[in-house]
Amino acid sequence: MKIKLLIVLTSCLLSLILLKFCDSYNFVLADDTDEQSAIDSAPNGLDIKNYFSDIVNPKMNGSNYRDPFTENNAHIRSKTGSSTQNTILSLASEPSDTGAIWSDPDTGNAFDISKKQIISAWLYFGPYNMDKNKEGEGIALVLQNDPRGAYAMGAGREGLGVDGYDKTTFVKGLLTNSVTYPTSQYLVNTAVSNSVALEFDSHTNSSNTKDSAPIRYKSGVYLNYDYSLDAFDTTDLTIKAPAGFPANTSLGAGDSGFGHISLTFPGTSESYAFTNRITSENNDYQNFEKATSLFHTENTPAYLINGTDSQGNTTYWHHVTLTWTPEDSKLHYAFNDKDIDGTTVPEGGGGKLSKRIDKNIQLNPAIFNLPAGQSKIRWGFTGANTATSGVPSKLVVLESIPALLNATADSTIYDQTLDKTITNDSTDYFVNDGDNVDLNYNLKYDIGNISWQGITATITLPPHFTPIAGNIGTITYGNGTVEDLADSDIKDGVLTHKLTKPIDTNAKIVIHGKVDNKTLTDYHITSKPAKFEGTNDITSTATPPFTIMFIRTWKLNLKQQNPIDLLYQEENTKLDLPTDLSYDEDHNFLKDDPIHYDIKINNYDFTYDATAQSETSTSNTPIPLKQVIDAKDSNLFWNIFQMNTTQTIYVTAKDKDGITSNTIPYTVNVLQNHLLKLSVSPNIDFQTIVQSNSKKLIKRQNNNFNLSVISLREPWQLTATATLLADNKTDFKGNLVFKNNQTTQNLLNSPIDIYEDSTSSDTEKTTNISGNWSNDSGILLKQTNQNEAGQYQGTITWTLGDYPVL
Repeated sequence: MKIKLLIVLTSCLLSLILLKFCDSYNFVLADDTDEQSAIDSAPNGLDIKNYFSDIVNPKMNGSNYRDPFTENNAHIRSKTGSSTQNTILSLASEPSDTGAIWSDPDTGNAFDISKKQIISAWLYFGPYNMDKNKEGEGIALVLQNDPRGAYAMGAGREGLGVDGYDKTTFVKGLLTNSVTYPTSQYLVNTAVSNSVALEFDSHTNSSNTKDSAPIRYKSGVYLNYDYSLDAFDTTDLTIKAPAGFPANTSLGAGDSGFGHISLTFPGTSESYAFTNRITSENNDYQNFEKATSLFHTENTPAYLINGTDSQGNTTYWHHVTLTWTPEDSKLHYAFNDKDIDGTTVPEGGGGKLSKRIDKNIQLNPAIFNLPAGQSKIRWGFTGANTATSGVPSKLVVLESIPALLNATADSTIYDQTLDKTITNDSTDYFVNDGDNVDLNYNLKYDIGNISWQGITATITLPPHFTPIAGNIGTITYGNGTVEDLADSDIKDGVLTHKLTKPIDTNAKIVIHGKVDNKTLTDYHITSKPAKFEGTNDITSTATPPFTIMFIRTWKLNLKQQNPIDLLYQEENTKLDLPTDLSYDEDHNFLKDDPIHYDIKINNYDFTYDATAQSETSTSNTPIPLKQVIDAKDSNLFWNIFQMNTTQTIYVTAKDKDGITSNTIPYTVNVLQNHLLKLSVSPNIDFQTIVQSNSKKLIKRQNNNFNLSVISLREPWQLTATATLLADNKTDFKGNLVFKNNQTTQNLLNSPIDIYEDSTSSDTEKTTNISGNWSNDSGILLKQTNQNEAGQYQGTITWTLGDYPVL
């Protein structure tokens, strides 16, 4: 024990800086129980034996390639206590193991590149270890059309069971040494041909790092040795990616510390290139001038070790979803897109060591070398271990495979009391104590060949959510069939129910309940998982996070306002309703608190959402009513607010907590905007004359003539012109004139100003123009010569217009 303690302390001293860094990231250090813990906590999966070919040792591509990777070490395990057996695939469990397993087309388990395909699985790589060689090598998810079918397998170690073997032969001579490097054809023949690999490489294999060194596999006569130079991740930016490879392809993968994820093309000769970047610190490469490296597409560093999930829980398993869309020939993968309890991790989310990674990669299907008219290939997993003692197994659990179907699930929360739906994207995720709330789970059959069968729903209910006894909820299938949930389905806050029918379209599960919060602080409820495990597909989701607010005892008051006068059809009309909101009990608004207004006018309903601009107990945010109404119908406003009417508007406010104010009426008086009206007698009579002085002005016969202007908010000007007077025989010698003070103006030739008012009155007023005329002023008749006896008539044209008349 003392010696062991000394060794541990020495290791800690040598790795002091690394340990300090590791501690800040909460690494889970290796121990003897790690792998068993991973198996015990493994998620439920599909029965692998039902859909995959038997695990067989590989066949050689050609002959005499001296390939040391002749044994397939993959095997299938079961989780203790699981109702489904054969759910854990072990690709490599001992040092130097290499394994592969391939889909069985005879069971329909093929990858059809002419259709959308989805594969989802859980991967286990093992714990963090200060000895980097105990973290390798990794796992690859592979699509292939290798003629060997289920007998296909590539090189182990850095090849992850899918890449070629970089056999490098070193011959030590008496005077000189010689090295034979692998040909591109050799590399292709020892790889899985016509393939694409999504590699999860947990160990850096680079001639530039101290953790890699040439691996000797065979010794021949006369000091003849076969090596792998263990350098597929060696970076060399001077060598460009071959033409036709996807964007973001480069030689090598660098040293990311804890692994990387990349797409590779193992069966293509262009995928391999020699690099002379051999700078290993331990000088193990001194006998070699170059090494084989591998082109990687969308190389992304990743923590391929145990860690913590998005909720801070220790986790051994990483989830991956691979999606192929033939329409755009895109391969998309999402890594760490789900926590072990089924909670979906959003893009960019995840824990410190389990960040979600998403990539879209353009893929040319010609890589599979399929005959014309064919679209189905095999798919599967390969994996490999380093030779270091204590290296962890590489494990896989399958959730969804193309041979069967892919189902998805999502969840929302509906607050019946507040009539609102909460999703993962909601900014208003607040409910109140006592609200009736529904938990909704939408199950969707996405793609597949058979119905989703044998489904068991396991739903964790949120805390402070109490299901309604006797009315727990329902399952509504796509054909309209309804299935009741029972009170007995719930135990210890978890609802477990086996669906009685398969799903081939969709189904909706609704759980009815009531939320409570009797404290003086809000309850912030995190997402709670729900799993839907069928015999042929497994999916999961989680409720959106939400907040149950404590009981608000304060009230929201909306103060009565004075009547508002609105001028009918005034130019650039605005109708802003002033608001005066206040809380009691010394409760204050917060700046930008949302305020919702419900507005009712006659038979019309409107809403307006504002924000508080205060941090006191009062807030005054006007409602731009015309703008609100125009947003609904630009022709509606003046149909409601017609001239000379009084309209009553009822307004109610509601704050972010759902507290509703009193309803107050606003009175709006719609006033005539402008009025300009001329009132004039139809006739103006002049005195009868027999003979008269030709220069004398003839007066009006009486004072009954009326000339007045009625105006409202309208400055005005009145002018007049007149025609000649005539009887049936002759014209009158003279004309109508307008006399004002000592000025007499002829009405015959041009308009004459009669009266003007440059002021604007907010009340209607009448200006009696003729009432200010004397007998000797106003409209008079002037002779210019002697006229014959007769009755003469003419016309006066009055023009009333805006002031001034231009």
